[in-house]
Amino acid sequence: MGVWIQPEQLSHKTGLLRGVAPDDATIILIEPSANDLSYTPHKKKLVLILSLLRHFAEELREEGRHVVLYRLDERRPEEGRLECLNGFISEGSIERLRVMQSSEYDEQVFLESFAAQSKVPVDILPNDRFMVGREEFAQWHESEADPTMERFYETRRKQTGLLMEGG
Repeated sequence: MGVWIQPEQLSHKTGLLRGVAPDDATIILIEPSANDLSYTPHKKKLVLILSLLRHFAEELREEGRHVVLYRLDERRPEEGRLECLNGFISEGSIERLRVMQSSEYDEQVFLESFAAQSKVPVDILPNDRFMVGREEFAQWHESEADPTMERFYETRRKQTGLLMEGG
């Protein structure tokens, strides 16, 4: 099995790695090229993203996990995420890929498009880095006559007791 951890999801606590023994999966990390991004990040932010990816890859290796890191400086400029993912699957004999929903709309569109054309099954796990999942938010949105983010936050504060004086 392969596990694709996207740059926004660099954490040991997400559901992506939960229950996955180091010998059971190969992890893929892809440094984003300019063509992969729907926006142009500040140069310092891009350096931070690259540094985080490289350090996270080392942490995973220290845990005994097999990691494939597609570095920008080690691949052709025209080689983007799609080529990296397809190469990872074919070269690594990956039979199934596990990935988490993206919090970014454009990234999620890419992910769903990739899953639809992939030669192997792609398991898209719910993004567990938020208090409210997409499905729960959609249900709330449909149940409200006048859905505003202010009402949503008010409802969540009452349900969780967070940021409430006196509970």
